[in-house]
Formats: sequence, structure tokens, C-alpha cells
Amino acid sequence: MPEVLRSSCDNGTTCPTIHRADDGAFIVQGYRTASHGTVRIPAWLATEWDTPAWRDGDDLLIAGRLVTEAGTLAYLDLPDGEAAVIVRPADVPALEVSSC
Repeated sequence: MPEVLRSSCDNGTTCPTIHRADDGAFIVQGYRTASHGTVRIPAWLATEWDTPAWRDGDDLLIAGRLVTEAGTLAYLDLPDGEAAVIVRPADVPALEVSSC
């Protein structure tokens, strides 16, 4: 099961959260956007990824492959208005577990 690396809420499952999958990929849970395969997260959640290309006001727009695997979706239990994308570690700077 994915490991929670950073979350913007205490329970780590019903708000923008960055998980690490068993294969090392990042699963980024955030608010849906009009762009398919893109989620919105607070910029402070992933300061290492904060670049002008990804910045939108106080948020980051994170693009990746939408999570569609049933087991992962069941684990994430995404609320209405949220989605999750998979981001390859080679595409972004490393993140470590944080107390955010």
C-alpha cells in the first residue's frame, strides 16, 4: 500500500496528499482541474517541486497519469472533487517524509 509522505490534513486521506507507491512513484492526490491528468495541491506541500512552470497562485498544478487501479482508488477513498495522478520519481526532485 502507498505510504503517506506529506499531507495537508491530519488523517492523510481526504485532502491533498503525496503518497509513495510500492514501486517508488509518487501518487499525488489533489483537487481536480479542467485539465485531464492534472491536480491542484498547495505549493507548501511540495516546495521541492515549486517551479514557475507548475505554479498557479498559491498552488502547484501537478500533471501525471490518472490513478485508475481499483485497489489504489479504494485505499485513497477520494472525496468528490479530488483525483490522483502518478508522477515518476525521475520527473521531479526527491521528497522525504515530512511533518507538514
